[in-house]
Formats: sequence, C-alpha cells, structure tokens
Amino acid sequence: MTRIEDMTSTQRQSWLTLLADGAVFIWFWQKMTAGFSIRPIDFEPGEFAGIIVGVVFLTVVLHTAIAITFEIASKQQKAKRDERDIEIERRGSHIGYRILQAGVGFVIVAMVMSSGFPEEFKEHIQLMTTVQIIFALMVVSYVADLTKHAVMIYGYGR
Repeated sequence: MTRIEDMTSTQRQSWLTLLADGAVFIWFWQKMTAGFSIRPIDFEPGEFAGIIVGVVFLTVVLHTAIAITFEIASKQQKAKRDERDIEIERRGSHIGYRILQAGVGFVIVAMVMSSGFPEEFKEHIQLMTTVQIIFALMVVSYVADLTKHAVMIYGYGR
C-alpha cells in the first residue's frame, strides 16, 4: 500500500472523493431504504425532497471542500500532472461513463417493463413511482462515480 506522503495529488484527491462520495451514498441508501432492501420506502413528496436536497448539499459541500483544499495545496507545492495521471484519470472516467450508460439503460428498460408487462413479470423490478425512478437514477450516478474513482485508485496501485 502506498503511503499518503508518497501519493500524487491526483491520487490523494481520488481517495478523498471516493471516501466522501461513499459516505454520502451510504447515508442516502440508509435514508431511502429499510435495511438492505433495494426498494426505496414510499415517502411523501416533502420528505423525499428533503432527502434529495440533503444529498445534493452534502455532495456539493464535500466536493467544494476537497477542490479548494487541493487547489490551495497545488499552488503552494507547484504540483504538476504528468501523462500517467492523465491516462489514469481518462481510464477511470471512461469506465465510470460506461457504468452510467449501462445503469441509465437498465433504468429505462425497467421503467418500460414496469408499465407494459403483467404483474408476475415485474415483481422484482418495479419503477413506477417518482421516488423509485429518482432513487434508481441516484444509485446509478453514485455507483458510476464510485467506480470512476476506484478505477483511478487501482490504476495508481499498479
């Protein structure tokens, strides 16, 4: 395992972003579901909006703090990104984007199946309510972002 002082700035930023987004995602999952269920609780619109605003607020605050911290540090240390950093970031973004595409495609197919198939076919995958659809899209978004940063960290470890 690489020590913190031996990591590049981009690598440290990926670790912090992965941990911050992972914490927000776990908080979001706990608020939206009962136990380890993949089905969200059917919230009232105001309560659901409060959870979504909380997730967005936490994400924006954490990402802003991380970005400001690394911007200040990079100005003090004159850190430069090399070709390896750029390639690792590109690979992470590429795989994260593919996960996002696949997830959105899955959500669309699940929505079509939920509205067009009989009850016995849509028992496990049901996206009929606004809460269910937004929950599915938020999960896809966070999984794609977490995958991006995990791939970047893996790239630095090789």
